[in-house]
Amino acid sequence: MAKYAINPEGAVALRRLSADLKQTQSNIEAGAGALLVSVEKEEQLGKYGDEIMALLEGNRQFLKRIGEDVLVLSRYAETMAEKIEAYVQQGIVGNSRAGGEQSLDAGAESKARQGTYDALRPARSSPRDLAVSQFGYQEDAEGNLVYDTPEKMDVYLYKEQGSARVLFKGTCGLCSCANIMRLAGVNATEKEMIDYASKTPAANARGRLCATGCINPANNGGTSPWDRKEILSHFGVESSVLQIETDHTGKPADKNIENIASYVETGRGVILSVHSRMLWYDEAYGKKDYHAVTVTSVKRDKSGSVLGFYICDSQKDGTSFYSAEKVRDVLTGSPMNVTQSIIR
Repeated sequence: MAKYAINPEGAVALRRLSADLKQTQSNIEAGAGALLVSVEKEEQLGKYGDEIMALLEGNRQFLKRIGEDVLVLSRYAETMAEKIEAYVQQGIVGNSRAGGEQSLDAGAESKARQGTYDALRPARSSPRDLAVSQFGYQEDAEGNLVYDTPEKMDVYLYKEQGSARVLFKGTCGLCSCANIMRLAGVNATEKEMIDYASKTPAANARGRLCATGCINPANNGGTSPWDRKEILSHFGVESSVLQIETDHTGKPADKNIENIASYVETGRGVILSVHSRMLWYDEAYGKKDYHAVTVTSVKRDKSGSVLGFYICDSQKDGTSFYSAEKVRDVLTGSPMNVTQSIIR
């Protein structure tokens, strides 16, 4: 008898597998974090202390990414359990030629995967260039409409910048470029973005497509919208640098919200420049804390008005929802990057 068969026992087994995988993911992160904390408590690490801590941090980030992959498997097991339970409720129970239960057939499994993760997983060798978006709106529990599935896509996006290179921590724009590539179906990495941008000459004050050579790692990796345009082009996605419109007071105008929503819901990639401390802590407008983020989805109410956006922030643990008013208020006025092609 197959353990994960189309029957109630099979659904239970899959949910147990999902729980075990979640525990594995938790153990991986906890173990890596405990080692880092243990070493940090040492009073003297010697002259190689910084190198030791950098190595351990790199190890923690590597294990964290493995844990994220395990979590994807856990969520997939839960999805398959839900599918089996739905089949059982319909009276569908698999039977093998030997008279016992059989596992979920390949056709149903393939269809389930296509409807959940395969359509989102960045596994292409070249970015998409579609005639129309392959996604659309789905109704949420409150009856509002949400473009695509931002929570599921979040699994594949960068949530913690500065994990690729010890000396490059200010990589929000580079992570946003990598996220655009991932939305376009290509498994691009922060490291690839750093390696290209830090070595490529550019006609700006820094002389490179990103900031390099700063003593403080937080200042290395910074980009402008024009830098990001060149970086995306190198990796196969052409984009435009579009101005943020302002009102009579000089602040970002309301019409930016509908403009951004239109780009996102038609399947284009969007990178915004925002005031990070306003976004995170509601601090006063005007601080020079420019931060690049990727817009992954838009939510509208039943009448079609924009309620807000799902934004992937590489410095704040990934995707969160922000109201339309909040997004408008935190815009820096610096231009946004919008892909010319429909990438998803």
